Amino acid sequence: PTRNMALDFFDRLPKKLTQAEETLRGHLRDAARTAANFLPPGNVVSLQEWVECRMPGEVELGTDDAGLVVLRPARNAREKEPDPALQSFLSRLPADQFLQEEEDLREAIVSACEKAPETLAQVKRLPSVLKCTKVLLPAAIKLEDWIERRIGAEVAVETDAAGQRVCRLMGSEPLPRQESRNREKDRSEEFFRMLPKDSFLPEEEKLRMAIFDFLAGWSAQELATLQHCAQNPAVAEAKRGMFASHAVNFKDWIERRIGGELILRPDPAGRGELEIH
Repeated sequence: PTRNMALDFFDRLPKKLTQAEETLRGHLRDAARTAANFLPPGNVVSLQEWVECRMPGEVELGTDDAGLVVLRPARNAREKEPDPALQSFLSRLPADQFLQEEEDLREAIVSACEKAPETLAQVKRLPSVLKCTKVLLPAAIKLEDWIERRIGAEVAVETDAAGQRVCRLMGSEPLPRQESRNREKDRSEEFFRMLPKDSFLPEEEKLRMAIFDFLAGWSAQELATLQHCAQNPAVAEAKRGMFASHAVNFKDWIERRIGGELILRPDPAGRGELEIH
């Protein structure tokens, strides 16, 4: 179906490049020349590595499940134009708990990634995941969107060194590329070094208050999990304002900046539960 849509798209284009195509062509040619002049020769540093290291959170550059190159704004840059179908689907899901169908899908994905990170394409093909997605997700909803919005505090969807989308359990060993691991750790440490030691930045205070407001309004019998907190609209908005251009883990920020006010511990299912000290 996707291939047919691509053919239909090209069939509708005129023989001569449109104005939009000319603009895209010019930008790509300029980017290619600039990259060739600036980056070390011999592909020592790829354009994707430079993008991930020097402008994280601004654009996504990698390959899709078919191995084709994808260049698009990063998700935080696209939040202002949410997909209506996705927004409609998410609005029908409970904010403070999971549907049973969601729990089944979550368990299938976590089980698939327990021993080691797994490619998104492989996860999608697993019988247990296929069965759950057919029950829960409409055809227009991507599995990776559900993962990010509903279990993003437990499962990360990342791009590895080969450009493949990979599912990894949060807290597990990062994707195996030492240079990337070191760069990510260095960026995270640099971020925390820039924060004041005896006070909060305005963005931090906003995130802190959003978390406490969420916990104050939590009415379910069981304790709220980190995932419940992360998907709260006010908390999600504050997170975007705080971490939009920084590769920082939400759990790390809680533990290092407000760990004296909150208790964060795993529940029997391995999910981080939040409780006010």
